[in-house]
Amino acid sequence: MIKVLPSEISGTIKINPSKSTTQRAYAVASLCREKSVIKNPSKSKDSLSSLNIVKRMGSKVKELENTVEITGLQKEPEKSFNCGESGLCIRMFTPILSLFENEIEILGEKSLLKRPVYMMEEPLKKLGVKIETKNGFPPIKLKGKLKSGEVEIDGSITSQFLTGLLIALTQTKGLSTIKVKNPTSKPYIDLTLDILEKAGAKIENKCYEVFKIYPSSFKPLNIEIEGDFSSACFMLVAGAIAGKVKVENLNPNSKQADRRILDVLKQTGCKINMGENLIEVEQSDLEGFSIDVEDCPDIVPSLIPLAAKSKAPSIIKNIERLRFKESNRVEGIAEELKKIGVEIEVKENSMVIYPSNVKGGRASSRGDHRIAMALAVCGLVSKNGVEIENPYCVSKSYPEFFNHLKEINGKIII
Repeated sequence: MIKVLPSEISGTIKINPSKSTTQRAYAVASLCREKSVIKNPSKSKDSLSSLNIVKRMGSKVKELENTVEITGLQKEPEKSFNCGESGLCIRMFTPILSLFENEIEILGEKSLLKRPVYMMEEPLKKLGVKIETKNGFPPIKLKGKLKSGEVEIDGSITSQFLTGLLIALTQTKGLSTIKVKNPTSKPYIDLTLDILEKAGAKIENKCYEVFKIYPSSFKPLNIEIEGDFSSACFMLVAGAIAGKVKVENLNPNSKQADRRILDVLKQTGCKINMGENLIEVEQSDLEGFSIDVEDCPDIVPSLIPLAAKSKAPSIIKNIERLRFKESNRVEGIAEELKKIGVEIEVKENSMVIYPSNVKGGRASSRGDHRIAMALAVCGLVSKNGVEIENPYCVSKSYPEFFNHLKEINGKIII
């Protein structure tokens, strides 16, 4: 149990590296027989799960203090792979692992066992893969080999499977075409395409609805992972409502989806200064905001404390995909944040957050790292502090979160 007390924050933190970029870089490097160098990689649980998959795929991996070197395809892959609780890991690596002819089992833990993977079944079968799931959920049994071809997928719940297909189909022998219905999370697709381009892949993108993938032999990556906006959102919001914070290792011009937090902060009238690789935010009188999160659903939990301390109601649209995250985030946010005094109204595909006197109290993270961080930030501006059940789930994406909160004078009782 951790309790976050009312605090006036002040200070500077260096934000952790992007796990989304790290995981994609690991996956691409695993398919190159030459040595790739990934600098400043994320050390979150999700990233470590992906690195473990890469090792078991037969890559030679050397872990240095702040660098990971990967030489792919050095030996035969193992038969069993555990993705931990990472949704990206299981949906990205399933098509990649289907490049092998072996029978393979892909496992998950805890919340991942409740996250749907049914959207992968029919497309992979059409591309020559034998696949079995547990009624559309992990674990997964696979037998390749994946072949080139034309396939249609539904992108309404996640773009993570598309990421895996884009990577894997570059390693087949012929031209492939992916048609995407209801494409979402376009910035994440851009992130995948950017890393694939660095590795020498040739892919044509027609309005995120049709992708043509040409056979490619990857060249080694040599990249440095930039700071993670998905984590930084919480620290920036903390500055906006409870003091002043400077976040380093953060590129204001990043292509990451959750860079949208800067647009929202500006919409509220927040005091914000941007420099080279840093962003500074200061407590201000905040107006309400409106945002469509179709392309950036992970940003939502960080927006709740910001909305609660604004002077007018705020609306978050297109929240349906939040029901399929580590928890049902729509339900979790509404029920747990209400316990501490945040006024939230959930509609069919949106939520309204009203200006709130956050009284504090006890609430559960439900094992969801982003709900835990949202509760903690609310604690900074609460009357009585917020006790968080299962707070250490933050290690899934941001292991340093509570230490960083202390560094900027957040008052925390463990």
